[in-house]
Amino acid sequence: AGMRITTDACLFGAYVARHTTKRGACLDVGAGTGLLSLMLAQRGIGPITALELHPKAAEEAAANFEQSPWSHMLHLIPADARYWNVPESHQAFPLIISNPPFFTSALRSPDAAKRTAMHQESLTFDALFAITAKYLQKDGQFWVLIPYNEAVHMEYLALTHGLYLKQRLDFAELPDRPWLRSVMCFDKVSGGFIKKEQWYIKEAVSTIYSNYSKAFKSYLADFYLEL
Repeated sequence: AGMRITTDACLFGAYVARHTTKRGACLDVGAGTGLLSLMLAQRGIGPITALELHPKAAEEAAANFEQSPWSHMLHLIPADARYWNVPESHQAFPLIISNPPFFTSALRSPDAAKRTAMHQESLTFDALFAITAKYLQKDGQFWVLIPYNEAVHMEYLALTHGLYLKQRLDFAELPDRPWLRSVMCFDKVSGGFIKKEQWYIKEAVSTIYSNYSKAFKSYLADFYLEL
């Protein structure tokens, strides 16, 4: 598959698992190898329908789901989310999550799988919001992980699709590094912003950046074998 396990994706999954107020059916748009779906299922959130366009990633996600203790909660569909026809049994979802392709103009990898995972060749942010607006329940939540410098643009795009920002986490790798990613939560109810947080994956100890921060440990302790 183009992209495997990344620290920011792990943090995203753990953050959503703790903060989402929705415990029912979930749609994972662009599941990759199934990391986010597995993390949410571990927390009892589901059933989860996971859509993945790239054949190799979909194959790996299906295998990961089958070998997990939560296989009964996970369903992988090898499909392009833009053209997927949702079954009548799932006309709307109370929870939608996505770790979408980030980049638009950065140097593209010669590897087709990595291009699909990293670059907006198949799923733009605007298309993602259109999908969300179509399949999200009226009182549902949409959680997304994006580059920090895209956050303002994402909030604007969301408004054009009738979605409103309710919660946001910005994080960086180290205290002396620029903000790296933003976790954003949207719903269909205007107003009522909940909170904004900012913290670091690692913290300085005697000027050596080696230890994970207390916040990071708090969220990932149940998912990492060692911290």
